Amino acid sequence: MSKVIVFSNQKGGVAKTTSAIMTAGNLISRDKKVLIVDADPQCNSSNFMVETFDEISDDHPTLFELIFDGELSIEDSIVKGTSFGDVIIGSRKLWDMDRADTDPLVLREIIDEVRDEYDYVIIDTPPHLGWLQLASLAAADYVVIPTDADNMSVQNIPYLYNTIENTKKLNDALQIAGILFTRVETRGSGLRVEKQIISDMQEYADEMNIKVFNTKIRAAKTPLGESSLTHQNIFMRGRKHKVKEDYEQFVTELLEVVG
Repeated sequence: MSKVIVFSNQKGGVAKTTSAIMTAGNLISRDKKVLIVDADPQCNSSNFMVETFDEISDDHPTLFELIFDGELSIEDSIVKGTSFGDVIIGSRKLWDMDRADTDPLVLREIIDEVRDEYDYVIIDTPPHLGWLQLASLAAADYVVIPTDADNMSVQNIPYLYNTIENTKKLNDALQIAGILFTRVETRGSGLRVEKQIISDMQEYADEMNIKVFNTKIRAAKTPLGESSLTHQNIFMRGRKHKVKEDYEQFVTELLEVVG
């Protein structure tokens, strides 16, 4: 049975989607079978993975339709064969989920129907607490918490920790895989501040028995490299890219946690 990993943070702009996609791409390069579930109404994962997303999203079943139409075939709804793995595409209609009276366990039911076909299922989530965040956590085995090394980002992590603990009422198997620092500067005037923030977060993580990944994803103007234009998996190409190397090291660490 596959491992379900959710990338979650209640703050936006912390490279959550980038981390989910890069993790999937690296796992594919390791000959793993991967499914991404795009539970973010912004649909950034879907747009990135599926070049024709805007063309097909009106006719192809999305996560939104799968949630509300129990007659739909989940297998047939998956967009297969992208260079980053298969994907259940998102929908901007998902913005309405917070107003819907829907059981959050429905997402776990959707994933459970197909999870045996994959080594890893990765869920990308929206940057706020709501139904989609809760449903994603209820469906997952592990949580990766991406965060910038700035005060506004790390201050949200204790609140997310409380959300995760409360979600264990629905999913007692849920574990925090670790905190992943992203977009970290390697030089410049902000470096000293970032080091202090990372050190402070390490102290908090130690108190809460949460892992902080040794790998830090460095800042880059184009963290996805040429993939931003080609929609092709950066890990399946030989070109060197510093952020690519960071994510490769991160995935190695992640696999030591999740197996």
